[in-house]
Amino acid sequence: MVVIWTSMSGDYLDTNIHLIMVVISFYNIAKIKVNIDKYRLLTNQKLDPGLKAVQLTINNQLVTVDIVPKNEGTRILGLYINPLDRHQQSLKKARAIVASHVNTMRKKKITHLHAIYIINKVIFPKLEYILQHTILNYTQTQKLITPLKKFFKHHLSLALNIADNIIYNNLFSHIDNLFDLLVKLQLNTISALFNTDTLRQIAIQKLDILTNELWYPGIPKNINKYIGKLSTPSYLVKALGLIEQYQLHIDLTIDYNITGGYTPIVDYLPTLSSSDYKSLRNKNILYMDQLVSADGNHLLIWNEVKFQNNNNFKGPKPHWFRLLEDSYTISNYRTLTYPLTNTYTIPKRLQQVPHKTIGRHKKLTEWTYHWHAPTQSCIIGKSLLQDTASHSSITMMEHYVPLDTSINSSELTANTFNTSPLCLTLCSGCKLNDIYLTNQDDRIKCKINVRTDRLSLMNVYHHTSREYLFLKKYINTKFFLSTKPLHTLRFNAHRIFLASHNIITPPLTSQTLLNPTTPIYPKNIHQTHLIIDSALLCADHIKHSLKTITSQFLPFNNFQFYSDGSVSDIGTINSKSGFGWIQTNPSIPKINFKGTSIFFPSSFKSESLAILSILITLPTQSTSLIYTDSQNCIDTFNARMLTPTISP
Repeated sequence: MVVIWTSMSGDYLDTNIHLIMVVISFYNIAKIKVNIDKYRLLTNQKLDPGLKAVQLTINNQLVTVDIVPKNEGTRILGLYINPLDRHQQSLKKARAIVASHVNTMRKKKITHLHAIYIINKVIFPKLEYILQHTILNYTQTQKLITPLKKFFKHHLSLALNIADNIIYNNLFSHIDNLFDLLVKLQLNTISALFNTDTLRQIAIQKLDILTNELWYPGIPKNINKYIGKLSTPSYLVKALGLIEQYQLHIDLTIDYNITGGYTPIVDYLPTLSSSDYKSLRNKNILYMDQLVSADGNHLLIWNEVKFQNNNNFKGPKPHWFRLLEDSYTISNYRTLTYPLTNTYTIPKRLQQVPHKTIGRHKKLTEWTYHWHAPTQSCIIGKSLLQDTASHSSITMMEHYVPLDTSINSSELTANTFNTSPLCLTLCSGCKLNDIYLTNQDDRIKCKINVRTDRLSLMNVYHHTSREYLFLKKYINTKFFLSTKPLHTLRFNAHRIFLASHNIITPPLTSQTLLNPTTPIYPKNIHQTHLIIDSALLCADHIKHSLKTITSQFLPFNNFQFYSDGSVSDIGTINSKSGFGWIQTNPSIPKINFKGTSIFFPSSFKSESLAILSILITLPTQSTSLIYTDSQNCIDTFNARMLTPTISP
């Protein structure tokens, strides 16, 4: 049987007919007989009520192909496939399987052990296969197998209203819980989807669909909080919501990131309706960063939001923006009730951030650059004013653009410069210009406000330097000369931007070109090695293992760990504490570590050793999420954070 997916439009229909002809030619070559009468057409488009079939010309023969009704499916290898993702037919088949087996068993003289075997080994595998693409909640699952539960309770002489947990408890004669089996089935399906090379493109496509559905950059930690806003959630959304009920979360092995901001708007506004979601999708607004001032403290007016998006918005001010104005701002200055803060840190070896001091300060000799994601370009400017508060800092800069030196480039590079020099001149005005700032001072044509944490320092040659004086002979306009070429600044700016989104990758350098005795970051490695030496009293080979892990972690700055620990044979002479952890951030090498201790073993010590061994391997000025099930460790950490340190 050939299943046709089409949109019913003329062009797509012709394309699918061509694909059918290719399939039929393959069948002819392989000498495979195909029953044309069993062709079915699946479509997710609205059709005329009277349209039940279409006519297609196949092998010069006019064939009538039936259209599958929207509430039914076509059976392929025992599964019912529906183009609208409806599962009435699968559920109908599952109920028929349960009813058929229950009626058969009632007529037989079988023991409860026979019933357990038939239910667990015969009926449930059939249901798992039929329902492998159907997501059911706990109530729906229990309702489906109600006849089986009644039959099993009757064989055990139990009351019908007794709790189902009794017949699921493995301390007694029990049957499996179908809901648990379906969760394991979805876990296996999702694991195969995201960890099989041949299915990788399908996985990325499903992630794109999920992101568009939830309007969230990735898979949220609590996906069930967002499912209620969706009218027709997709299979992946429902599957992730199902396994989350068991406190399970998927960590992607695919480097999937959406750059452009750090605070998703659906997290900032948890009461959005489905129409608000639709408005945000149409306007392509995913982050709160797209709606606020550069320092993250003030909400922009609607005209400013439209201007930043090239005035592509039509119609009145949307409901979600009015909600921001009415409930999330204070005072006439549109100050946000919850200002945005940076949720990332960049190592100093990657970014040299301008010095910040509380107050307003003029900075007339400071040059900076940063990456501007909407235009995919490196923005260079000269700082004019820095306004720093306790929780935020913003820099006002005068925008400079590269001066075209292509006319004299051959002569310049031949005499003094190895690469084309970066000459900077004032911007005459562009869409990045803050009109409010330029209205205050007409002498400056283009001013930009940027968070200070996103800026990186750069240097320019003094006007008395040899390089500047040489170029002045060829350039008649006022300019400044950068000490680094444009491509270097662009590379550094983009690398810092990627690092802020935790998608930085180590440099691809051949191992044969490196001297193993010369560390890449000698100062940072030496400092971390001293911490490991002073924190642990153990064998040297254990310290060496941790130092090796430190070297692998050094190029990264944002980590995620799962740790665990336990104690065995407690109260005996063989008692010992065991611990272990694994790094799960997909952008960083997947490294794990485990160990044991025989000195004063306890469960708390096991969990603490796992956390300690994580902390001493991390690079300086990096951030980490550590997931542990030790409430004692969490409480101790929170208590220490709120009290002054009196001892190491």
